[in-house]
Amino acid sequence: SLHGFATDITPEELVELDVDVLVLAYDYGAVHAGNAHAVRARYVVEATNRAVLPEAERFLTGQGVQVIPDVVASIGGVIVILMGLMFLGVVGQRGFTVRWRPAAGLVGAPLLGAAFGLGMAPCISPVLGTLVAANTSLNADSQGRALFLTVCYALGMGLPFILIAAGWSRAEKASKWLRDHHRPIQIVGGTLMIAMGLLMVSGLWEELMALVQSNLVNQFETVI
Repeated sequence: SLHGFATDITPEELVELDVDVLVLAYDYGAVHAGNAHAVRARYVVEATNRAVLPEAERFLTGQGVQVIPDVVASIGGVIVILMGLMFLGVVGQRGFTVRWRPAAGLVGAPLLGAAFGLGMAPCISPVLGTLVAANTSLNADSQGRALFLTVCYALGMGLPFILIAAGWSRAEKASKWLRDHHRPIQIVGGTLMIAMGLLMVSGLWEELMALVQSNLVNQFETVI
């Protein structure tokens, strides 16, 4: 909570609050078999992936507590399904054409880079934000590691464009193949998006992510 605006409370105390509706939006497995008996709310809303673990959900349901599945994942699943249908061309999409184009050179390059950065922000921001945070660490060892990872990150982002520019004739042939096969690519991509959306809406996506987290992520150790 925001100090001064609400009472400071720990995650453990939050689960035990005597309220009508308890919204869990902060942690995976916030309610588990060990603390499910302490829940006093009539409704528990999951606003994050699997905030209530399956065994705890069964216990709460038996106690008459209604657990509302992850609403964020469900809404996101519907959006992903709609995007998949648009990708397949089943649902129409509208757009507008930007007719003005900056001239090539020192003026146009920064504008193109800014547009690219804005479009890629949702994909690269979590990784770049983590690296920036690590670079501000007071630990000298952490700063050296973060600097090395930042250099690797920058090379990974920039080298593909340099290689494409160096071998433009071959890249042009590859882009021609993509243009010639754009419809099969649309079908495969749209189908995968719809399948992912259905998994999110049904809740199976959370089960899959929990399985990956418990069996792969938790045991993974970084090389660097």
